[in-house]
Amino acid sequence: MNKTFCVLPWTHFFNDPTGKIMPCCSAEVRTDQSTEFPSYGNLRDFESYMDIINQDNFKQLRKNMLEGKESVECTNCYKAEQYGVESFRQNKNQTLDWMISMDEINEMTDPDGSLNQYKMRYWDNRFSNVCNLACRMCSPEYSHTIAKEENRTFQDSYIVKAQDSDDWDQIIKKYGPFDEIFDIYFAGGEVLFQKEHWQMLDHLIHIGKTDVMIMYVTNLTKLDYNNYKLLDYLPKFRDVTFTVSMDATGDLLEYIRWGSNWDQIVKNLNALQELPNVHVRVNHVCMWYNVMALPETLDFLYGNGYLTQPQEIDLPVVHDQVHHVGALPEDLKLVAIDKIKHSTYYVNGLLRDKLDAVCNAMMTVEYPLPVEHNEIIDKRRGCSIVDVLPEIEPYYLIGEN
Repeated sequence: MNKTFCVLPWTHFFNDPTGKIMPCCSAEVRTDQSTEFPSYGNLRDFESYMDIINQDNFKQLRKNMLEGKESVECTNCYKAEQYGVESFRQNKNQTLDWMISMDEINEMTDPDGSLNQYKMRYWDNRFSNVCNLACRMCSPEYSHTIAKEENRTFQDSYIVKAQDSDDWDQIIKKYGPFDEIFDIYFAGGEVLFQKEHWQMLDHLIHIGKTDVMIMYVTNLTKLDYNNYKLLDYLPKFRDVTFTVSMDATGDLLEYIRWGSNWDQIVKNLNALQELPNVHVRVNHVCMWYNVMALPETLDFLYGNGYLTQPQEIDLPVVHDQVHHVGALPEDLKLVAIDKIKHSTYYVNGLLRDKLDAVCNAMMTVEYPLPVEHNEIIDKRRGCSIVDVLPEIEPYYLIGEN
């Protein structure tokens, strides 16, 4: 397998809450601000899933991957691999390789990169930007709460949906048949607050596809939606994994994931632990304002038995400079690295490779502390970074002058 190949363009496509199509959730595609990337269009532009996956940009992407050539839309994975961080490409090649063989890929791929058949194996599509939180590193496209806070509208509404139709049969028409699907990946917005997610569960039960593996990415602030009770649905499926978005604990988590309640999250986490078919993972996004608390967050997760294995946590580093760990002042970087390298999980080797990658990203990139950007959000919300990260106060005052 070459260094640019990724299994995803043969097993799925991705759309964000606005309906924008991408090869995967990590890909770079054209926006109003970044015209150097290709455009894959919008769900509204196509009649069927075959039209989507056999458009020219998808065909060229598959050709490049089979020939070992780089594609500009895969820039984020190449960057991660340069840092020594496991990229999305590498992760999916390892976790999805059993779904489809190279022989199958070669057989279904024509010389121009088009697919003569398509069997959706991995479903990862977003329904809308409905979300109850306003996380620091998020955007209006993925949270209607942020859209409301910033007064950003989508056709006169803070909520944007990937498809115009509310008819479930029309919604799933563009995603392809579900009869050979192996993996369902639910994310948002916050998918547990989206009606379409519950319709999807009902659809899977109706067609007898309860043997699929379901993975959630969720803020875990609530397990119910109107009359739907998640704890009633979960036992009906063979295998369910929750990847909990948890970037800190206590007040710092509530600052980062604005609108969350730490005590409720812990209560919901304990409820999931009681179900034998449910597995818990954590996605901890590393940023300048939480990396110093990383060892304490690991203590909570591993010390309380929520996690036991290294593969149960991801430690991605945010790419943009206003959140990047490289924006932490130099001497605080040294403090953070010292804490990390003296933590149990580094010393005993359990998470050493992942923690080394975070430290490497911190030291190889240097950005200015984004005081003005952060202060705008703090003033709007009536909070202060200094209350949850007091170590930053001297540098924050310097940055304001």
